[in-house]
Amino acid sequence: MKDFIYEYFHTSLYGCHQGVDRTVAKIKALFHWPALEQFVRQKIQNCLPCQRSKPGQSGAKGHLSSFPTSKPNEKLFIDVAGPLPMSDGYHFVFIAVDAFSRFVFLIPLRKATSETVIKSLQNHIFNNFGLWNSVCSDNDTIFTSKRFTTFLFSHGIHHQRLIRHYPNPNLAERQIKNMKSAIIAFHAEDQTKWSQDLPFIQAALNSALVSSTGFTPARIFLGRELLTPLHLRWDESNQSSDASIPPPADLWKVVYENLVRAHRKMQRDYNSKHKNTQFSVGDLVLLKTYILSNKLKHVSTKLSFRYSDPYEITKIKSPVTYELKNVANPEDLKLAHVSQLKKFLPKRSAIRSD
Repeated sequence: MKDFIYEYFHTSLYGCHQGVDRTVAKIKALFHWPALEQFVRQKIQNCLPCQRSKPGQSGAKGHLSSFPTSKPNEKLFIDVAGPLPMSDGYHFVFIAVDAFSRFVFLIPLRKATSETVIKSLQNHIFNNFGLWNSVCSDNDTIFTSKRFTTFLFSHGIHHQRLIRHYPNPNLAERQIKNMKSAIIAFHAEDQTKWSQDLPFIQAALNSALVSSTGFTPARIFLGRELLTPLHLRWDESNQSSDASIPPPADLWKVVYENLVRAHRKMQRDYNSKHKNTQFSVGDLVLLKTYILSNKLKHVSTKLSFRYSDPYEITKIKSPVTYELKNVANPEDLKLAHVSQLKKFLPKRSAIRSD
């Protein structure tokens, strides 16, 4: 009888999945039994439609766990910007950023495909500056294709993919913003010549002081500053000020210490605003959904479930990154950030398919 009353006043259209206080108030108007409120609270906590449809209430989750690289050519962030208005036949820009030095490569592309990205990496970057230990990209099909992953594997390069739908610290995306700002400044009125200025934009970014490292990307990555016509005109290529710059190995040590110092400050600020939420292997969670509106299918983002069906945590990749397995479909595997997860309350035995 209790279950019937609860179903009537909570899960039916007469209840509409209201919260504990409202559901209890409606029941008490007609019925009463010992520990009524406790009974209703437990039921609502375990209500799957409620958990999937209501936003999480625990605030921002997950402390900053990443850490700086210690030398050039350890990690390369990559991305593709575009499509942009056609300029000399180019519509896209391939962007690569060395994580340690912040040295950037800007390469125009006519098409954004795995093949054009592979050629850009091989011909413009790897052949001139060597390989990187790892390449970090988003989950665009350009970077997840078998051709691209095979290319990296054949070079012995680890491919690190960023988590879907999470604002990861992709240095390439940051440089896209810097590049677009420069393009807008010079080509807002004539947007058909931007490709001609990419080499100048690249040089400007690589010769600008980076506050977190304390040096320019060129100084760290190339071991020297980039010379401009003004430097040559005033014969500043041999300025004595360079004597204060340590040799590469010592310079990298100084840069690393600067990066660690800047990272710790950012970590303190970030962690003060985020809850240190952690899960364990075997925990059941709900994964935040990102359903797009589709007028033809009569689907609206605003009216879709905010969270998925239950997933089980199968592996802890980092303090904030987890591998998941769909409880109902074990072949459905996901990689998620802690901020995208919400604890699922029912006991495991209540939902296991086996």
